[in-house]
Amino acid sequence: NGWGPGLTILTAMGNLVDALAPDERALALYHGLVHVASDCAGQAPRFALDSLSSADVPRSIAAHRASGSSIAYAVSKAGVVQLTRALALALAPEVRVNSVSPGLVSSQWFSKSFGADAAAAQEEAFAKATPVKRIATPDDVAQAVLALLENDLINGQDLVIDGGKSVLYQPLA
Repeated sequence: NGWGPGLTILTAMGNLVDALAPDERALALYHGLVHVASDCAGQAPRFALDSLSSADVPRSIAAHRASGSSIAYAVSKAGVVQLTRALALALAPEVRVNSVSPGLVSSQWFSKSFGADAAAAQEEAFAKATPVKRIATPDDVAQAVLALLENDLINGQDLVIDGGKSVLYQPLA
């Protein structure tokens, strides 16, 4: 079905990493990445449906920034971005592999977890700190995936969807 044990392990570790002891975090994510790489082994994903012209894997801008609350989370995202690049070379020209790294996306997840007021405050603060003065929507992310699918020359790239926030210079505090 295309979802191998590596993605299961990496997803589980990504969700649980903050609950692990600090000395266990890197090892857990390393094992997840090793299993993802092993599952791929230079071959296209195992999907029952006909494949699209590109394999697009949503990631996170954490792969591109040396900040945030979880070093292990950022490293896991960076590992999958690098895996995207390696697979792009291994599977070309038959399969193109790209990823999308969204910044903050306006969705119900944060509201359900922390409340509507907290979500609105976070979105407003993030938008103010973004060059385009707004945050991404699910439609923005979907448009990015479609753009990658429609252009046959894009391969091995990670498209950051964050309104330019990741390119801002942030001096050390």
